[in-house]
Amino acid sequence: RGDLGRQANTLSLLGAIYQHRGQPEEAEQFRRKALDLEQRLGYSIALSHDASDLAFTLFFQGKFDEGMEWGQKGLHLSLEHSDPMLEEFARLAIGWSNLHLGQYEQAQQELTRSLALVRVVNNRYDEISVLCSLGYVALVNLSYDKAQAAFEEGYSLNGTNQFNPYTFNALSGLGLSACFRGDLDQSRRHFIDLLTEGLRRKDFLYLLFALPGLALYLARRGEVERATTAWALAQRYPFVANSKWYEDMVGRELEALAASMPPE
Repeated sequence: RGDLGRQANTLSLLGAIYQHRGQPEEAEQFRRKALDLEQRLGYSIALSHDASDLAFTLFFQGKFDEGMEWGQKGLHLSLEHSDPMLEEFARLAIGWSNLHLGQYEQAQQELTRSLALVRVVNNRYDEISVLCSLGYVALVNLSYDKAQAAFEEGYSLNGTNQFNPYTFNALSGLGLSACFRGDLDQSRRHFIDLLTEGLRRKDFLYLLFALPGLALYLARRGEVERATTAWALAQRYPFVANSKWYEDMVGRELEALAASMPPE
């Protein structure tokens, strides 16, 4: 039983590694194998956390509806155990799904509840992701000052969590926020930092989060051809192509620009 528990933990870790390497399909396979083992062993606490982890792996494949289902499973198990740390993570997953499905009011509700819980349990690691996710909701609501404050607070927490693999949330958010506020020089610096950090870590998710923002930045600079090229590249990834949030915040502007270009 102990060996099987360690095997489940190893499978879960492999899922995380492959996710950051840009191989979400392989990550999904490892995560599902971990969940199967945990189910057999009756490890319901691990099941709750790994169900929410699988939700994120599905999100990075653009499977937001299916990811929502796994987030809900994680939430159900967390409530059975009255475990606020598991609950905050599940609500973060559900809020992310709401965000990318265009359900912005629901996203605000779930993420606000997650933030309250994450501060109760003092989980600074997840707090970065929750704050930045609330920043993305603020951007779509055109609350740029509120968004900027959320991203800045999230990024400041990274100073005490330098190994947090989700720093891309804060850097991407800061770059987008600066772009929407018209500060293109600051936006450029944030996106350079985002790409530099991704190369340093050899983490694909940094590139994935950089591409849509870079497309918007180039569009705002008037570099239409480069902007539409960057957006076309971003849309090769289902996480971007299937996201209502990216469509609303970047896609419409870029598609209008592409339509305005003279035929070749």
